[in-house]
Amino acid sequence: MIRRAMEPPDRQWIATAFDSWRRTRGWSLRGATPSPLTLDHLLAQDAVVRHVVVTAARPVALFEVVGWSQRNGFARLELMVEPECDDVADELQAFVSDVFTTKPDLRKLCVWSFEDEFDAADVLGVTARQVGRLVGHERRGIDRYVDVMVHEIWPPQAA
Repeated sequence: MIRRAMEPPDRQWIATAFDSWRRTRGWSLRGATPSPLTLDHLLAQDAVVRHVVVTAARPVALFEVVGWSQRNGFARLELMVEPECDDVADELQAFVSDVFTTKPDLRKLCVWSFEDEFDAADVLGVTARQVGRLVGHERRGIDRYVDVMVHEIWPPQAA
């Protein structure tokens, strides 16, 4: 696997992932039917950094840092990972490290995840810590709600 900046052909993979309703990490449509402009809207966000992780065959993950509040020194980390690809933790941690190295004014990253998606310490790294839990926040199917975990990731020297 390699990580690189997103390229125009990667849009097709992202569109396919949305169209097939694959489980995503970070981008939840909250049960809504997406409009044709959803992909354009998500990709037009104020991304500070956007990388994809690719295997020999195709992209398997998208990592983004968006919503950077330079005044307050934080941004959101958003992820979209193919469900069958559970070994992107090293790439994600390298991405986060690179972001903190190249953006010295960035103090922390915030990320939301569903409670059953991944183990934060394994995937996000040792500087991640849970700061909140939104109980019954996201609907999954009929009459089933899951908690959303809120984590913050700090640069190693600040943790």
